[in-house]
Amino acid sequence: MAYGLIFAYQLASRDDRVKVVVLTGAGKSFCAGADLSTGLFGVDPDARLEDHRDGGGQIVLEMLRCPKLIVAAINGNAVGIGLTMTLPADLRICVEGAKLATPFTKRGVASDAVSSYFLPRLIGYSNASKVLLTGDVFPASASATSPLSALFSSVLPSAGEVLPAGLVLATRLSEENSLLSMAIIKAQLWRPGSGLGGDLEGGVEEVHERESLALAWQVVSGDAKEGVMSFMQKRKPKFHLGLKPLRESGWWPWWKVKDVGAGV
Repeated sequence: MAYGLIFAYQLASRDDRVKVVVLTGAGKSFCAGADLSTGLFGVDPDARLEDHRDGGGQIVLEMLRCPKLIVAAINGNAVGIGLTMTLPADLRICVEGAKLATPFTKRGVASDAVSSYFLPRLIGYSNASKVLLTGDVFPASASATSPLSALFSSVLPSAGEVLPAGLVLATRLSEENSLLSMAIIKAQLWRPGSGLGGDLEGGVEEVHERESLALAWQVVSGDAKEGVMSFMQKRKPKFHLGLKPLRESGWWPWWKVKDVGAGV
């Protein structure tokens, strides 16, 4: 599964016919988690521990690299990697009552799929501690009392509504929004600085400089002209540039990336 998802995200990144990616599951569960039959969690016991690369981590890093928006349509239970691989998605829709859990502490393992990084940033450190350290099951709910409620842009009453809602959302965003703007803002959220992994090296002033550059570039070379003109003419925008101008701009990507290799 990991290699298939990685390849799909790589294709989506390169093909500008793809505007938005929708990730969903088949069957009653979105994803029930890792295969526990071997008890190895994908680890080769004969290899150096330092060479192991968690498959879930490789998936989510590819999602983070993907400049296209990703909508996760969580149509059922999502446990372990089933939940953590949705964290880098830009928007998540879930069916009410789906069982959500990260039972790592109950299985005697550590967190996976970079979830110790993503989850606190999405739901806060207190809620992330409750979810990751207890390993308990939390039914999906829009209620503010649920520690995972902030993950979801919407929680729907039936599983059959989730994928159609995700497709409607993806279609609307692909028709109404600038692909360039979505790619830039997605990167600004997760990669604010020019340091390794997008760490800030120049404080909030660095963010101001980069936002100013991106705004000016969109006005001069990007989609701002069509965005303003379509608004003034009260019509739907026709954004046709794709990401090629951004790739050739000389300033994007502005962050450095650590090469973690494929591992074993």
